[in-house]
Amino acid sequence: MVLFVTLSSGCAARHGRPLVGGTVVPNPSGTISGTVTNSAGTPLEARRVSAIDMTTEQRYDATTSKEGGYTIKVPP
Repeated sequence: MVLFVTLSSGCAARHGRPLVGGTVVPNPSGTISGTVTNSAGTPLEARRVSAIDMTTEQRYDATTSKEGGYTIKVPP
């Protein structure tokens, strides 16, 4: 799976791996998050951010908050 994130200045991911024990988390998912800002560093509100699975063409969208932040849940 290839994901494209538009209008983002930061990105983080969490994978469905064992936390501390040894068992795999059922139905693992990932999270993409970040903050959208303009060139002056001012957060941009109400901007759409998309992640696209290039294999299935499935879109995962989010809209930025007042502080420019967004979070998108995606499959592994």
